[in-house]
Amino acid sequence: MTTNRTPSLVGTVDVDQAAANLKAAQQALLRARDEAHAARAAYDRARAIDPGSPDTLHALTVWREAELRQVDALAQLEHARDTLRAARRGTGSSPVPEAA
Repeated sequence: MTTNRTPSLVGTVDVDQAAANLKAAQQALLRARDEAHAARAAYDRARAIDPGSPDTLHALTVWREAELRQVDALAQLEHARDTLRAARRGTGSSPVPEAA
């Protein structure tokens, strides 16, 4: 299942679909977190063996890319959460962030 990254500007957002999108986004974040942890461990192992090797640099790159995917997954989760809130309120589109 894919989640829509752009807010709906017309019509109503289905609460059930928004809830399913939130659940999918939560699972994607967990997978991204696990991937980032594994990539960090691989980098730490490579650095312990030879800090200046091309393999260590590659492991660092893989870890940083995994971290970026984790940030993206978090942004998607926040969007899905906001969309579900909007659907529950019946506003029909992703809300503007609420003032604190």
